Amino acid sequence: MKMMRGLLLAAAVCCPLAAWAGCDWPRINEEFHQILDRDQTGRKTLEQLEAEAMKMGLQADPARVAAIWEKQNRDDAANRRWLDELVARCGWPQTPNVEKPVLDVAWFVLQHADQEPIEYRLKYLPYLRQSVARGDLAAKRLAMYEDRVQLQQGKPQRYGSQAMQVDGGVSLLLPVEDPERLDERRKAIGLQPICEYLQHFVPMMGPVRYPPCIKPQPPEGS
Repeated sequence: MKMMRGLLLAAAVCCPLAAWAGCDWPRINEEFHQILDRDQTGRKTLEQLEAEAMKMGLQADPARVAAIWEKQNRDDAANRRWLDELVARCGWPQTPNVEKPVLDVAWFVLQHADQEPIEYRLKYLPYLRQSVARGDLAAKRLAMYEDRVQLQQGKPQRYGSQAMQVDGGVSLLLPVEDPERLDERRKAIGLQPICEYLQHFVPMMGPVRYPPCIKPQPPEGS
């Protein structure tokens, strides 16, 4: 029975959702776990690769990085097709049809849709807002998605969730709207202070270079 169940799950990932007979939400709920694996596998490998290179004061092998990204981009595209077909056939997933973590997986798929035009992300923005209103998705997830939407439109991000490497370290991907009140906005939707948040990128990108987070050095001899 376990082998048969595994074969069914594997077949469901390979075949278009439109070929499924009806909206079997328990089965769809399980499929989302495999979608998450496809979203995260390459990214976790890259994080580890870059962290190991950073420890040795080197850059990760560009050819290997490019190969990992090539496969990850294909997996991301497959995940988007899967989600698009699901929404077209069964509607946007919501509790109690699926578990709450499923909405996090859907968010990952859309958050990583950088290869799509802005219209694609805008199409799904109302669904994510609906999920937050229902309590299915954390407000901080929506905030991070809205930051990507803003930047893709050439506008300042609101919550400072998108960072970049600059001068051998990590800084914010500027511009940021009203930076003086950035931490206030972050706190309101459950995000940690920006200086704590940027520490997450240090193992892969080097020390924090965002000016408000740089502590002044004491004078020599003090």
